[in-house]
Amino acid sequence: MAEEKKGKAPRRGQKIQSKRSTPLKEDKRGSTRGTKAEPKGIRTEVKGLLLMCFAILALVGMAGIELGALGSIISGIFSYGFGLGGWVVAIWVLYNGWCWLYKGSLASITRKGLLYTALLLVVLAQLVLWNVDNGDELGTTTLANNGGVLGGLLGVF
Repeated sequence: MAEEKKGKAPRRGQKIQSKRSTPLKEDKRGSTRGTKAEPKGIRTEVKGLLLMCFAILALVGMAGIELGALGSIISGIFSYGFGLGGWVVAIWVLYNGWCWLYKGSLASITRKGLLYTALLLVVLAQLVLWNVDNGDELGTTTLANNGGVLGGLLGVF
């Protein structure tokens, strides 16, 4: 039928394309595959930017640059909570902000991510065990320079 309308015969080895007789399959949510995904809202972008700003303030504050009261509080959360590992955690928060900004969701939990988290916890505990005297694991002067509160708690046990 298509050959008769155009007046041309199909070439050797080519098939004539016909109209789709079956409708598009539906996903589990009820939408068809042919439709585009709904665009992410402006709120996810703002949340991603705020999370990135929080991490950047923490990184700059831990680098030793004076940022005022808010900057010292934010950098203190990371440095006293995680000690030297606060850098890694702040970079991870920065990456999650980037994912939230561009993907619209936080980074997914993977086996590799869990392995890196376990490695970070072991290193934080070892920093406390190697550098701090017995009984002084949770001393306020040793927290920021070693494994932080989390490393001190792991080192006590």
